[in-house]
Amino acid sequence: MNNAKSKIPQFVSAGIFILCVFLCLPSTVQAQAPVIKEAKVVTTTFIELDWEGTQYINNAGASKENTSATVNHFEVLLNGTRLNQSSPWYWNITNYSLHGVRVNQNKTTLRLSTALTTAQMTALENGTSTMTVRITSTDVTASANSSPSTTGTPANTTTTYSVVYKPYYDKTVVSQSGVPLRGSEFVLLSTVQKAADMVDVILSAAPENLLARMRNSTQFMIFGPGEHSYNIPEHRSMFLRDAWNRAEGYGGNISATSAANVERHHIIPAAQRPYESSYASGYRDESILAHEFGHGIHSPGMSGTGVVNLGAPSGTTMSSELTAIRASAIALPENPANPDGRKKWQGQDPGSFTYMSQNASEFMATAVSIWFDAMAEGNWSNNGRSPVSTREQLRRYDTPFYNFLSRVLPETKALSEVWGRDVPNRLTPFFAPEPPEPAGRYGPSVKIKSTLATNPAGSGLSMYIPFNAAANTITNVELWWDVNTDLMRWYLEPNDDESYFRIKKKIERSYTLNTQSDNMVLTPTGSAVTAGTRIGLAAVSSSDEAQWWGFNRQSNGTFTITNKTNPQMFLTLENDATASGTRIVLENSPAGSRFWNVDGDVPLTSGAVTNIASSSFAVPGANNVRAFKFDNRGNLKYNLGGAQLATMKIFDSKGRTLKTIRLSGNENTVNTNLNAAAQMLLWKVEINGKIVDHGRIGMPAKNNGYSSMIGIR
Repeated sequence: MNNAKSKIPQFVSAGIFILCVFLCLPSTVQAQAPVIKEAKVVTTTFIELDWEGTQYINNAGASKENTSATVNHFEVLLNGTRLNQSSPWYWNITNYSLHGVRVNQNKTTLRLSTALTTAQMTALENGTSTMTVRITSTDVTASANSSPSTTGTPANTTTTYSVVYKPYYDKTVVSQSGVPLRGSEFVLLSTVQKAADMVDVILSAAPENLLARMRNSTQFMIFGPGEHSYNIPEHRSMFLRDAWNRAEGYGGNISATSAANVERHHIIPAAQRPYESSYASGYRDESILAHEFGHGIHSPGMSGTGVVNLGAPSGTTMSSELTAIRASAIALPENPANPDGRKKWQGQDPGSFTYMSQNASEFMATAVSIWFDAMAEGNWSNNGRSPVSTREQLRRYDTPFYNFLSRVLPETKALSEVWGRDVPNRLTPFFAPEPPEPAGRYGPSVKIKSTLATNPAGSGLSMYIPFNAAANTITNVELWWDVNTDLMRWYLEPNDDESYFRIKKKIERSYTLNTQSDNMVLTPTGSAVTAGTRIGLAAVSSSDEAQWWGFNRQSNGTFTITNKTNPQMFLTLENDATASGTRIVLENSPAGSRFWNVDGDVPLTSGAVTNIASSSFAVPGANNVRAFKFDNRGNLKYNLGGAQLATMKIFDSKGRTLKTIRLSGNENTVNTNLNAAAQMLLWKVEINGKIVDHGRIGMPAKNNGYSSMIGIR
């Protein structure tokens, strides 16, 4: 039996000894010195430095961790000439999941005091100019990990790094309204185009002077997967806030949001993008684009003396009017019957605010999302959302604010048509009882537009009520650029047989029009029905026949408007002039300006087309007669005559669209499937955008599941 002892080979024991010595020594791990991985020009003002690795770079710019690190330790040379800079910013984000995308960012942003010129940028792009950057102080150090440190490894101050031309924005789309939109390399061009289409919807009814400020001063930026709001170069200074990992946009002259929030359902389809699949917005039921662009509408759009609110005293901006509207709203009781109860737009606690009502800027921005039914709802939490999340709810909850917005935002276009998302609405705020409808009103309000005049934007000129700030009164009626304001809208109030109408101003008493009756109608000055008499406004008088007007439809769809006292007297433009500010006058000569387009539901008085939608249904003959008739089961029987396509719209008594129906062909029948309460409805038919006929429908109580419907002329 072999009893020899086993032995450990000497080389093994030596290795163990060496390992033991290594492990037993104190830790002296040294951080790598700061190294710039890439330096690049990202805009005319900003230079971005990407640092090697994930270790924290101390004193590389003001940061969330050290807001006082504002000393600039970097030298930038352009063709050997030093460029002046402001304080830089720094952030370090390591292995963070942002909206489903893993984020690693370690960078400094340098700000040039003077923006590079187009020629300088072109030279950098072409390589005919050189730019370099150098770390100038050993105070710039690298920590051993991704946390700040006071004992980091200092930078090499002799190394010079080349700066490459690499703009942050590589996609630009200019909207039809003239606002440029830009996207980073991680954003699809189709997403930028979709955002531009949304901007065009939002601005489709904006006054021209507001649009001009938006074109000159506003841009909208979009960032993509792996990026956050502060990747937008113009917003990097705001990274000092704690909201970087949840904010999906900022607004103002430079507005921004995420690509995910622009896209339908906030998730970009995988087939359309070259990046990770799980990229989604944190605001599924809210259009951040609408909100942030609303900030831009407020400022710079409504700010400055160049944007004077039509109808407000001279020199008053729309921005200042908005401030007054908010102040008035939050001081009012939500329920007028309980003046000591909760205030409008109040948060959960007395004296608190919702996020929307905290200031005029958020009041406007949030309202834009609400206006387009693209707002998430809440339950009056402090600094949170309210149940007011749709346009109709806003109209009922805060009518003065709704009326203000209606002068800037479109009443007919839904953002969801472009956005592709319908936001659920489950909560209902308290609504005070609505005032009764004015008696005798003929349907929704109308605009009365000159057929001769057009403004530089091509939108035409309309009959308008100018405001005399000194007298605080309305003094006359004249022509002005067509914009979305109640000062250009009129109600038509019929006499008993609807042969003549009073033309009543829509705008009601407010703090800008507080000395005159709401019940004012178009009237010749002094009720004199003679050639050359200027037209103004006067309180309704039951004995004044000069306040009644006839609308006479011409074969081309235009109208002449004649006075009841003397039907030979037409509403015309003074001297047939077509400039803004031209007065409206009476004339009996065949002036070219006697023809008007009427935008809205139009009554048919003398000279109107007859036998349409009457009790006997017309059939096409040699003259291709159009006809429309409703039966008592909700069926519409119609003939389009020679037209191939038409659109019928049906409105309730407040002018809100209940149904839009596409019509085609001759002698067809379609069920309108109306489900409306007992009331008088209005309908109109359009062919190629022109109103060819209209009428009213009686909606009495329902009978056996159907309404007794009668087409009324």
